[in-house]
This record gives sequence, C-alpha cells and structure tokens, in this order.
Amino acid sequence: MSRFLFATMPLPGPTHAALPIARLLVQRGHSVRWYTGAAFADAVTAVGATFVPMSEGDYSVGLDDSLPERRQHTGRRQARLDMVRAFAWPVRTQIADLRRILDIHPADIVVGDAGFIGGPLLQELGGPPFAAFGTGALGFPSPDLAPFGLGLQPARGALGRARNRVLERVMRRRFAPMTAEINAIRTELGLAPHDRTFFEFPLPASLYLQFSAPGFEYPRRDLPGNVRFVGPPRPQISPGWREPPWWFGVRGERRIVLVAQGTAATDMGQLIEPALAGLAD
Repeated sequence: MSRFLFATMPLPGPTHAALPIARLLVQRGHSVRWYTGAAFADAVTAVGATFVPMSEGDYSVGLDDSLPERRQHTGRRQARLDMVRAFAWPVRTQIADLRRILDIHPADIVVGDAGFIGGPLLQELGGPPFAAFGTGALGFPSPDLAPFGLGLQPARGALGRARNRVLERVMRRRFAPMTAEINAIRTELGLAPHDRTFFEFPLPASLYLQFSAPGFEYPRRDLPGNVRFVGPPRPQISPGWREPPWWFGVRGERRIVLVAQGTAATDMGQLIEPALAGLAD
C-alpha cells in the first residue's frame, strides 16, 4: 500500500478533475488524504479519501466572494490580482499545512494541480516527490511558441523565434509581481530566488500528468521530460443515471459544440450566453 497526499487549489476545475484518480487509488487499497477547500469535503470523502481542510486561504466558496476586490477589475488587472492574491499569497500556508499533515501522516508522494505552488516548493525543501497534473492547455514556455495566453499561433523560422523571445520578456514583466511574491517566500524558506512565471512553477515536479492528448498542443521540440499525456480522467457515472430524451444528439447524429468558461471566469454573460445566441439557428 502506498500513501498519497492530494493537494489542490480550492477551485472546482482541478479538484473535480482528480476525483476519479483518487477513487481508483482507494479502490486499489492505497491510502489517500486530500488537502483542499472545505466546499469539496463531501466530494473528497465520497471517493473514499480523507479530507483535510486548509487552515487559511480557502476561497472554495468563490473567488469573487473571497476576494471582493476582484469585482473592481477586469482583464489583465484582474488576472494580476488573482496571480498574487489567490495563488502566491497562500503558498506560506500551504507549506506550513503540508508539513503539519506529513508530520502526523507521512506520505510517499504529493499529488497536486499545476496551480498548487506549494507542492514543488515542498519537494525542493526535501519533502516527498511532487506529481503535478494539468487540466488546461500546456503552458510551459518554448522558443517554438508564443507565450501561453496570447492566443497566437506558432510562427516559423528565425523571425518567429525572435517574436517569441520578445513576447516572452514582455510576459515575464507582467508576471513580475507574482514572481516577486514567490521569491520572497522562497527566501524565507532558505531557497534561492528564480525568474519563473506562473506557468513554469510546476516544472520541477517529478512527474507532470497532462490530462489531454498531444494533438491538442502546438508542435514543440523541447517538451519537458517529466510530461506525460494521459488523457482526461473519467468520472464515475452516478448510480441510477438515465439518458435524457435529447441524449441521442450527442451520439454523432448532430454536430456538437462544447463551450466551457473555466474555473475563474464564471460570468455566463462572457461566453455561455453569447455562444447560445450565436448558435441559436
């Protein structure tokens, strides 16, 4: 039997995505504890894992409710606020909580989402190996690609690589406030500072499981050696579930459009409602 400690940001996207993995591990006789937000306690215990609450930084009730100043910003400013307040500031608590948990219940490995920055830091401090998983597009930088988030397709040749280098410097400046916060925490922990951005923090993970397929990514020559494409974990179908009358439409008889807003962008007016209006006919 192996001992697993799951640690996910208090957000529905990464937490729900990993539930099937925890369920299977428990069914195979492994010990699974799960450190995340209180709103997911029932979901965690339902798969047989032991729920462990966050002592601070639990915004599982919703980012806007936990960080009301988010409502005062949009776009780039809101994203910068999220990076610092929702992802960087909780790292101190994450490290302290995980150390406390591991002192009482040692684990062979820590499993967490790509946004859980405390995981690779704990590994760097001599803690258990950290296995990260990604639920979105692969954001690791590459000379072959424009920085993630700009929506730019690859540009070939020397000119394209030059474009990517310039944009990479611009993006690093945008992420500078978050990088500074993480480096302050690293200094407190006795670790050397670095210049990683948000998308690079999980790079030191012993293993990176990408819940997708290579065909969803742009071609690149420098895929990190710890990355494994494993496809999406399949949730268990609830007992008693029955196909609704319209279910025939998703079996191939009609074209299907999948629209997903993500974890933080929960305003239906941003994407869901415009998609419904645009596809109405």
